Parts: sequence; C-alpha cells; structure tokens
Amino acid sequence: MADTYVVTGHCAQFDTVTDAGHQRVMFYRGQTVPADAKPGQIEHNLSVGLIEKVGGSQDVGVDSAGAVVADTERVGADGDPGEQFDAANATTGEQAESRLPERTSTEDAGEALATKRAAARGKLPTDGSPPKSSHGQDVWVEYHVAQGGSYDDLAGQDKQALIDLAKSRQQ
Repeated sequence: MADTYVVTGHCAQFDTVTDAGHQRVMFYRGQTVPADAKPGQIEHNLSVGLIEKVGGSQDVGVDSAGAVVADTERVGADGDPGEQFDAANATTGEQAESRLPERTSTEDAGEALATKRAAARGKLPTDGSPPKSSHGQDVWVEYHVAQGGSYDDLAGQDKQALIDLAKSRQQ
C-alpha cells in the first residue's frame, strides 16, 4: 500500500489528474495529498515542512488534540508511531483546517521564505557554475549560499553586487 501524506502547512501544490484532466491543484491544511502526486513534489513539500507522512491509509483526519492522524496511528518524521487515532473525534478535508492550531504570521512568513528559497535553488545550474545573468536576485543569493555564504548577509545585496561578487571569485 502506498504511503499517505497530509498537508500540515497552510497549503501545497501537486500535479494530479482531475475531471478536467492533468492539472496543478492547491491542497490546503488537513487535506490528503493525491495518490498520483509526483515523488519530487512530495519530497520537496516534505523537506520544507508543508506535508507529513501519516501512513498507508486514505482515511486521514484530525484527532481531538488537533493533530493530523491516519486511521490506525500517527507516524512521526522519524517513522515512530505516536498517539492512536480517535475516529470518534476526527474530521477530514476542509473541516480539518479549523481543528488545527492557528498559525502565526511568523510561521507563514518562514514557510513562504522556505518555498521561495527552494524555488530559487531549483533554478541553479547543476554543475555548480554561476547562474545566468538573467536570473533574479534570489537565484544569485542561493548560488552564493551554496558557495558557503550566509543567507542573511547576502539577501540584502542587490543582484548586480551578487554578480560582481561571483566574477571576483572566479578570477
């Protein structure tokens, strides 16, 4: 049986087949990730904390404490089971979001930054060479971070300064 994942962040996008054909769909907190989601999308969303593995069942809900759980037991990030599923106090789908603890704007901002950074890293050349000058400032920041720089120090620099820094390191 395939693993099942549930959205634990505010939302996550996955390519899936709908009645209208193959589409990219937004799934919200508490909803189950589609079984036909691409492995790369699952891996990415796991790495940035937007989804959580809950086991092999499609019967996913939220227990009385507000934790997202599968039909038999919660599976933590380390693979160890957690609390038992309480079917009498569980909901699914859109109702699940209202049962989860409220997220702060700081958590949402951190999640948005993690998603932005992951997208920028995805645009970097795989051979470690500098990105094209047409790439945005965020891609150049991630290039320098991959070279050992500090994100906090680099994020405030403009794109041209980052390009100049790469050129000076190549000489």
